Amino acid sequence: MSGSANTAVYPVIQDWDAFIESLTPAPAYLGDSAVFVQVLAWPWSVMELDLEQLAIGLVDLDAAVTWVIDVAGARVGERRQGLDDTEYRRIVAGKRLAIGSAASAADVWAVLLGVTGAETGRLIVAENESTGETGVIMWGFVDFVPSDTFLRRAGQVLRSALPLSAEANASVATSQTAIFDGSAFDDGSLFGYSLPLE
Repeated sequence: MSGSANTAVYPVIQDWDAFIESLTPAPAYLGDSAVFVQVLAWPWSVMELDLEQLAIGLVDLDAAVTWVIDVAGARVGERRQGLDDTEYRRIVAGKRLAIGSAASAADVWAVLLGVTGAETGRLIVAENESTGETGVIMWGFVDFVPSDTFLRRAGQVLRSALPLSAEANASVATSQTAIFDGSAFDDGSLFGYSLPLE
């Protein structure tokens, strides 16, 4: 019953059998007695692995297994609602950042990157000098084809990071969209997916 590699996030027990042996008095750890002790300790090794997965997944959402993503989603008030792991991971990552948003451009930018999982994108802030109203235009890249549910939920997460008065527009693209070579605006080509920011 060996553990996984040690991490800075969680103090992993590398060799569970050796760990149990170190806790058991030598006379009780001989022959069949040793096997019996290991069998008794086995459920704790499973719990230990689950705790490791939970700790690592909550710190690094991209490394989280399915059930840990569900836990992380519950912690920020986002249910799965039919999203697969890839999309749900992005919603949870964005919502984590949106909760702490002070509605600054930097905060909204961080939420956009959280929702897309990319390191690049665009955020343009425009202010109407006569009314003082602010408008935000955002564009990001995702490495999956987004479902309608994801687009709606991602739009809600982005909206929650924005100032209430800000007009906003956001869209995401994939490697199969936003291709301009050989395309025209009137040929039905898909340049991106719009996120409803209502």
